[in-house]
Amino acid sequence: MRSRRALLLLSALTAALPARLARGEDVAARARFVADRDARALLGSLEASADASDRTWLPVVRLAADPAARTDATSGLAALLDALRTLDLAAARRHLDGMRTRADDPLLPWLDAVVAERGGRDDDAVRRLLDARTDPERAAFPLAVLGAALPGDDRDALVALVRRASVLALASGRLDDAGPLARAAAAVDRGAGDGVRLVVARGLRRVGREGDARAMLAPPAAPGPWAAAVALERALAAWRAGDGEGARRAAAAAPKGDACAVALAALAAAKGAPSVLAAPPLAVLEPEVEPSAAALARLVAVLGATVRAEDLAARAAGRRTGCADAAFVRETVAAAGGATLELEGDAAVAREALLRGLPLFVRRMQRRAAGWAETAVLARGYDPATDLVVLDDPDPTRADVMPAAALGKLRFAVAALKPRAAELDAWRATEAARRGASLGEALAPLAAGDAAGAAAALSRPEMGGPRPVLDLYLGACTWLAAMAAKDEGRRALAGGLLRRSAATEPVLPFERYVRVTEGSWGRDEADAAAADLAAIERDEGPCAWVHGARFVVLESARFHAEASAALDVARALDPLDVLTLYFRGSARRIAGDLPGARADLARVLDRRPDTLAAAEDLVPILLDAGETRRALEVVSALVAADPSGAKSPRVRQLRLRTEVRLVRQARAVGDLVALAASPEPDTRKEVAWTVASFESPEAETVLRRLLDDADEGVRRKAVQAFQRPWLADRVAADAALLGALRARLETDAAPTVRESVAFVLSHVEAPDAVAALVARLAGPRRDADAAVRAAVAEALAGRDTPATRDVLVAALDDEASSVRSAAVRVLRRVAGTTNGFAPDDPPDRRATAVRAWRAWLAAGR
Repeated sequence: MRSRRALLLLSALTAALPARLARGEDVAARARFVADRDARALLGSLEASADASDRTWLPVVRLAADPAARTDATSGLAALLDALRTLDLAAARRHLDGMRTRADDPLLPWLDAVVAERGGRDDDAVRRLLDARTDPERAAFPLAVLGAALPGDDRDALVALVRRASVLALASGRLDDAGPLARAAAAVDRGAGDGVRLVVARGLRRVGREGDARAMLAPPAAPGPWAAAVALERALAAWRAGDGEGARRAAAAAPKGDACAVALAALAAAKGAPSVLAAPPLAVLEPEVEPSAAALARLVAVLGATVRAEDLAARAAGRRTGCADAAFVRETVAAAGGATLELEGDAAVAREALLRGLPLFVRRMQRRAAGWAETAVLARGYDPATDLVVLDDPDPTRADVMPAAALGKLRFAVAALKPRAAELDAWRATEAARRGASLGEALAPLAAGDAAGAAAALSRPEMGGPRPVLDLYLGACTWLAAMAAKDEGRRALAGGLLRRSAATEPVLPFERYVRVTEGSWGRDEADAAAADLAAIERDEGPCAWVHGARFVVLESARFHAEASAALDVARALDPLDVLTLYFRGSARRIAGDLPGARADLARVLDRRPDTLAAAEDLVPILLDAGETRRALEVVSALVAADPSGAKSPRVRQLRLRTEVRLVRQARAVGDLVALAASPEPDTRKEVAWTVASFESPEAETVLRRLLDDADEGVRRKAVQAFQRPWLADRVAADAALLGALRARLETDAAPTVRESVAFVLSHVEAPDAVAALVARLAGPRRDADAAVRAAVAEALAGRDTPATRDVLVAALDDEASSVRSAAVRVLRRVAGTTNGFAPDDPPDRRATAVRAWRAWLAAGR
């Protein structure tokens, strides 16, 4: 089969052989590369070619042949790829803009998608791929080279974007665009492309294009996370077509493992086609459409009426409920000319109803985005040989079967048109119907988003004693309410309820998930928990979130190798997920793989620059590597992406750590100018002290600006910097600068700043400096703060003038002991005596000593 595919690709590429031979292109070498992906062999062929069109590919093929290679190209595809390899997203965008003049380049929309994804604009990337309408035959060689030359994460992400684009194509009715997208994805990467083929094949089969679906599934799947799901889809396609032998053969050929194991095991017993109720073709919907609305719209369609899922969702929202609500379902079906009967946990009734041709509206707890929610799906058929229920699931990312046994732990509604409504009477008197009605009523708050209200209703005595379905729904509602309120006590209660419901087979994915995530794990517990998580894929098929959760469990128990393997699978299944990318970067950092960690964390921040944890991990790596400016760019992008978080202690500490490193690395005043405007006061303090070491007018300018800083500590540091001799000389020589300091001494709101100014002025040899100090010690302009007056008194030491003597003697009458102490110490240095003055003596004794000091002044000594 593989050689046949190679021949087909060779034929496609050589279709234009005469024209290409005229240009001398090595078509055979290109076809071989598309078939075998041997970039080194292609490189040798192109290097030996004398044709210019071959040699234009050389820089890119060299990158494809060596994942660690760099290029000296300054523009074009090679330069763009080099920028992606070096994690320079800005440069990649520049190079991409430079390539836009070549509008006919088939790679341009694909490169657009890669760069958009790097920046977190996945929706834009998907639209670009969908609008490109790439011809996979014409673009096979360029796409194959691109896939080989791209960094692995970019290649995987690109194929994941194609998978999303293919779903959008199916959902928007552009069915003929889905197949080419899948073939183009296979050209980029065969293994990852299997995920696209799978989604397209599912979608085409569900809308009635079974032949196209089979053709899509014809090539063998590469070993990897999608192989089992591809095998299951082959088996389902054969089974639905009545080919029991083909279904059994496809199921038997599936790789052994957990993924899809339940459905594959069931299909091993397939005999013929399942009994399926006739219905109009199923429309594929985008995953964003609310599943319960889609299921209810499909039920109405099966009953012969028409309503849009979006209209149902809007109608339910207007009534403050959801489309899974029993009352809303009953009224909607009644309006379509039908009737419903709610039942709880009776698989036998479900089997019988489906065999009679009555559809089921089935609710189940499903993973939605990063959480769980009750969602509905329509069941339209059943096969006793396999015991599988046929589902009408409009989401092609999910398989469309489920074991009938699971209905023994779920709630569902049987529906019938009015002419057949009497058939529902056979089950109305059953315990399942009685409990189904009460369960539906109690769960009405859940449909409106009130999980706590639903839990309270389910806890009422009239709901009856413990039983699996009640425990399941009570546990689910309690757990959802606990997660919303971050209530660990309620979460523990939910875990107990779900452990009790899980004692009854089958164990549902939601039960496994909550059971595993209840608490911490030792090594033995972690191994069992990881196995429990892996078992979810037996029902659900490949799930990236399962392996992400397995990573957390295994890594917490220090099963590093096993955790890493789980993370690799999660990344392969969903390379667009930022959380698993962060997990990998963090794990690599802890393991000492700093280049790998840096690459992952940089990609996280390219996609989501507001990811604080990634910034906290990346910034120290950059600082230790001496890339302080790059570290500051990371912090700045973090703040720009989340301005509200800029004042959080973690963000401030990260910025400060980076900026202080930059201050200490400064080699010129210019390195400090921007940092002097930092929002972090501690950074500005460092700038004030450091810039004073640069004896230049530019340094003085920075300090003058910092004298007016809003932060008291910064102003104080700026003032203290003027103690340096060169700045003290500048103050003495520059009346404007001295005036600025005098203004600070007189008007600054912070006493600590005024104290510092006093100390600085004590070193300035200028009469105006002395006059400023004298005015602030005593008299009408004295400072209101005793600590400042004491500092001023100390600053007058060595300034022996009539004015300083007068003010110091006047300060002996200050009401503050600290000021009197400072004044008498300075006077003693001048006069050699205290004249009997002790600052803490009683007032009368101090008055006697002060008279002695005034006599000293009068004597002019």
